[in-house]
Parts: sequence; structure tokens; C-alpha cells
Amino acid sequence: MNFSEKRTSAVLTTGVLVALYALAVVTCLVLCIALLQSGALGMISIVFYRGLAALALAGCLTGAALALLIRRLPNRLALTARDGFNAGLIAYLALMAVYAVGPTAADRSLSIFILSQVERTQAPMTKEAARDAFVEIYVNEWDQVGRRLSEQEISGNLERTPSGWRLTKQGESFMRFARFLALTFDTDPRITGLKVPPRPTSQSSASAGNHG
Repeated sequence: MNFSEKRTSAVLTTGVLVALYALAVVTCLVLCIALLQSGALGMISIVFYRGLAALALAGCLTGAALALLIRRLPNRLALTARDGFNAGLIAYLALMAVYAVGPTAADRSLSIFILSQVERTQAPMTKEAARDAFVEIYVNEWDQVGRRLSEQEISGNLERTPSGWRLTKQGESFMRFARFLALTFDTDPRITGLKVPPRPTSQSSASAGNHG
């Protein structure tokens, strides 16, 4: 095989792999949505875990389907069943990242809740009205605090006692990890229980300058 033929073969193989991975992502996404919409995984109460389970099943089905498809393709494409399963795995990992920052965030986002309330009123909403809506609807009517306590109990981070909830050993480890993430990526430290150092005011800065 001369250089020109090798280059043509390499371009063809690359194009086929790109098409294979694109097909894997689309197939995995469609199967995941179908599983979630069918209610087949309704026994999993936590949205995040239900989505991961759907993606895992969709990824396995995608890999198996593509492996069968590859057997029908010409041998000159140099694809094997392993390529099909690898494509299913890549699709699962890619969509898992999307799911973590997309649907899961939308399900738990306070910002989206506030935006929906402003949209619902179809009029300007004051900060006080937004706060009242949050307490009356999100906290009381929807019992989102109770929902999160139950989810954390299922996840193993909390345990119920006669006097209330308390962290488990796993929960303590998770909180240490959460604080590490907050410090590393400069998120709001108050969420993880860290104290926020007071910011110097213009008056204190001027005073420090005078002492200097």
C-alpha cells in the first residue's frame, strides 16, 4: 500500500469513527429519554440517580446495538465489536457530564424557581415577593427541605434519630470533600458551613494607610 492509499484509508477510518461516536451519542440520548419518559425507573426516587441509571442502561444498549451493526459493515472499515462498545461507553460518559450540569441542576435550581415565579406573575416582582414565594411554595407547599433530608438519608449522608437528623460518617467525609471543592473552585463557602472572612471597608483601609 503506497502513501496515498494509506492516507485515504486513515481519513476513511477517522471519518467512520467520528460518525460512529456521533451515532452513539444520539442513540444513547434517545434511549435515555425513552427510559425516563416510560417510567420504567420510577422506583428510583432521586432524580440524579434515576438519570444515571437510565444513562447506564442506554449506554449498554447502545454499545450492544453498535457492536451488532459493525458486524454488517465492510471489513475494509477495520472496525470491531469492541469499537461499538467503546462508542457506547464514550456516549455514556459524555452524556453523564451533560446530565449533571443540565437536567439535575434544573431540577434543583433556586434561580430557575425564582425566574418561573417572575414569569408566572407577568409583572415586576420585588425581592420581598420573591422571598415570600420561596418560603410559601418552595419550602412549605413543595416541602423541598423534607425532600432533601429524605434524599440524603437514602444516599447515606444522614441518619434519622429520635431527636432529629445527624450526619453519618459518610456524610462527614462528603462535607470535607464539599469544603475542599468550595475552596478549590472559589464557590460560596457559606453553603458548606465555612466562615466568610470580613471584607475590608474603605474606612478600615484608610485607617490602615494612616497607621502605615
